[in-house]
Formats: sequence, structure tokens, C-alpha cells
Amino acid sequence: IIIDDQDARITYSGQWSLAGSEMDFRHTLFSSQNSGASASFTFNGSSISVFGRVDNSSSGIVSASFSVDGSYPVSFANTAQSFVSYNKQFFQSRSLGAGVHKLNINSNSENPLWIDYL
Repeated sequence: IIIDDQDARITYSGQWSLAGSEMDFRHTLFSSQNSGASASFTFNGSSISVFGRVDNSSSGIVSASFSVDGSYPVSFANTAQSFVSYNKQFFQSRSLGAGVHKLNINSNSENPLWIDYL
């Protein structure tokens, strides 16, 4: 199952903006350039992944952390590059017991974090 960034079940907190291109899933993604911006998603399942875009316009490190059910956060960091990476996997949860879980996403830098789909 693919959950688009615009799905109403994703709760965004802090400053996020809607953007997108033809290469993004359903041509949209959510972006934040604010450390401390966050998003959460409650789901019923046994695993979850987060995909997004890494832009070539970032001047530094894109940094985010991901956790499920309050577990120790897993960090993602990617330095600026000369090309755009679409469908970049930022996070893959460990195998979870079947049931209801909560994913938390936190932006840790001022460089754009682009969330496309879960």
C-alpha cells in the first residue's frame, strides 16, 4: 500500500509546504526547511517505509530522524549532490508485530526535507 504525502491521515506540524514535479508520486510532495518540523502517521501493519526526494539545490546536509512507537530514532543524512534523487528511501522500519503503530518523522536541519510517500 502506498500512502501519498497529501493523505489526510498524515499529520504535519511546524512549517511544511506543498510542492512537486512530474517525477514525484502523484506529482506532489511535502517539504520543510525547518529543524523541528515533524509529521506523524498511525497505521495498521507490520512495517513501514518513508520515501522522498533529495534535491541538487541543497547547500548542505539534509537530516531527519524516524521512529515507530516511540522507539530509538533512526537517522537519515544526505549531503548535497549534483543530481536529483527521486524515490529515495529515507527509512525502513524493522519488522513489527501486526497491529496499530505510529510513525514519527522529524526534520533536523534547515535544508529541504522532501517527503513523497510512505
